Amino acid sequence: MERPSLFSLLVLAATLYCLGCSGTKAGEMLPSKDASQRDARSSDSRVLALDGTTDGGVGPQDVSVADRGTGDDGVDDLGQPDTGPPPQIENCAQACQRYTACERGDIFDTDACLAACDRASRSGPPSEWFDCLESESCNLLHLCRVPSPPALTCDEVCDSVAQCGASFPFPDCREECALHDEGGAYARCGEALFGERCDAADFWACLGRDPYSDCGTRCALSVECGITEAGDCMPACITEGFDPDALRRFRSAERNQCFAFAAMSCDRAQDCLNPMIWEAVMPTMENVCEAWDSCYGARVTCATVQHTFLVFPHAIPCVIRTLRRGCPEDEEEVLRQCISRDVDLGPRCHHLCNAEHLCGSLPAENDIAGCQAECNRIEQAGTPDEQWRLQRELACSQVNTCPDLAACLAPLRAEEP
Repeated sequence: MERPSLFSLLVLAATLYCLGCSGTKAGEMLPSKDASQRDARSSDSRVLALDGTTDGGVGPQDVSVADRGTGDDGVDDLGQPDTGPPPQIENCAQACQRYTACERGDIFDTDACLAACDRASRSGPPSEWFDCLESESCNLLHLCRVPSPPALTCDEVCDSVAQCGASFPFPDCREECALHDEGGAYARCGEALFGERCDAADFWACLGRDPYSDCGTRCALSVECGITEAGDCMPACITEGFDPDALRRFRSAERNQCFAFAAMSCDRAQDCLNPMIWEAVMPTMENVCEAWDSCYGARVTCATVQHTFLVFPHAIPCVIRTLRRGCPEDEEEVLRQCISRDVDLGPRCHHLCNAEHLCGSLPAENDIAGCQAECNRIEQAGTPDEQWRLQRELACSQVNTCPDLAACLAPLRAEEP
């Protein structure tokens, strides 16, 4: 087969080229498929000649924004408003007006801009930001970043608390701030109050995230379950953690821990705030048999199981309290649980001794260990009178304040020989 000549190949190439140009006018080029993605700075097709005039060539990539042309419709080549040369910017109002004039609400509305500028101006005018707003065109204002403000000091945070009238639960705001501000927690929360913001709700919510996350966890579940109001929970939780009453502070920590283990259960959350009150009972055979026969006497009388109570006397108060709250179907399970103490028997010796220790009401010669040893002795082998008094003392350990504990224990201690 004869090979084509060079002339034939040239003719074929020219023909294919003309076919590719169909649908376009002479001298035009096909539009680029990604023309909309061109860099804004290379959108101007004019190039300044040495004499100051322009030619019709394609401009270099670094043509300045100031050289971009505008049409008769008052917009630049990229469709942005033609606002003329940017004004000199010297303050926050002028800086924020620049965004408004350029219709760049996607970056800032006026209120947000003024708030950000106010924070950035804390240690002086943000000159680099102002300079950027002066030099950049409207479509490039997103390149002008507002500088982050310097972190607030504890003095500034606490002064803002005082100026805004926010209720601060701590005896010494500056001391508490210094104690927890190593990670900047108080500085961040103080932003909600600094200047003219005075957003107390945001301030309390921030404290609930850090450094008082235990209250944050408690209030999130409490509000979700409708137990407390959103605006009331955080101040109350944080404030009670600084109550001057040691027992009240301890109860607050117990509630927070209870909420942490509530596993997002509203029923368990209710129990955390309103725990079942443990009832003191006289641990006598007469009382346990009365409760037993009222539940199971028709099929298993107390006389049938009385020997069990004689062998395990510590089970008697447990059985009485259990049966007074209802009659479980399986009486053998009631006995087994009370004998093995698998059920919640209410406050134990350590609850009582810890409450007395917190309130400073332990005898001078006694400490928590000594208190618990004596309490356990009475519980296991005390006389009926001693055990009855102990039951009532254990009930006292559930109160919430030290004055309430003293008032509850005083008449019982008067009964001691």
